Amino acid sequence: MTELQKYEIAFQERHLCQIPHILEEVDADMRRIVVATDKLHYRIFRIEPNGTAVFPYFRHKEGLNSMCDYFVFIETSERVYGFVVELKKGNGNPNKQLRRSEIFLRFFYERMMLSDRLQPEKELVIGKVRVCDKNVRATTRNNGVQFDDERVARLYNKKSVYLDMWLAGLERCVV
Repeated sequence: MTELQKYEIAFQERHLCQIPHILEEVDADMRRIVVATDKLHYRIFRIEPNGTAVFPYFRHKEGLNSMCDYFVFIETSERVYGFVVELKKGNGNPNKQLRRSEIFLRFFYERMMLSDRLQPEKELVIGKVRVCDKNVRATTRNNGVQFDDERVARLYNKKSVYLDMWLAGLERCVV
């Protein structure tokens, strides 16, 4: 069983659904096409959009959704890279959502470590990605996606997201 298959099973057991190649926020009228090379092994997950509460792990706070919009996992020969992704319309600050989602993902990974059948064999490296529709202190450069000291990348005004660039940007943080 591959590492991505373990995450897939574990996430589906917790009401997260696998998503095809589009990231979208229907309420905000945002849609981004996911582009990746054929060699890239990845999965995209989202919390079931049927109104189900986010497990017993987060409480609802008015004006702030507790979780990010998506979790994207990319498996390489050495590691699994997990990205918490928040789509934002306008200048809203997603830092609390990204941070809470990072904590949740670390918690989820630690729970998987306790499992006999789903125990990950590869290190999980987490990055946070904010995708917005306006130019807001972007960290996209000609040489790809740049992550800051907090491992946050800010992408703006793009119709597509390139997972190979996300991976290359986060790998530079790990070295």
